[in-house]
Amino acid sequence: MRNRTALVTGGTGGIGTAICRKLVTCGAKVIASYHRGGDHNAAKSWQEEQFKQDYNISIFYSPLYSSVCLYFLQLF
Repeated sequence: MRNRTALVTGGTGGIGTAICRKLVTCGAKVIASYHRGGDHNAAKSWQEEQFKQDYNISIFYSPLYSSVCLYFLQLF
């Protein structure tokens, strides 16, 4: 997974967090998309907790999963 970017939809949830962490340990650059009713503070807190545990995971708010995520991936 080195030199790859992974976008994990629902990445800030329980299963999504486990997937994100595994991908980071495999060498991927990981972006966790979240919705959670647009709770940006909760997502930021989640990201800070990941950083504390040495998981460098970016976050991306995605209210419209498919079309927005596809657009976002084109930026990489």
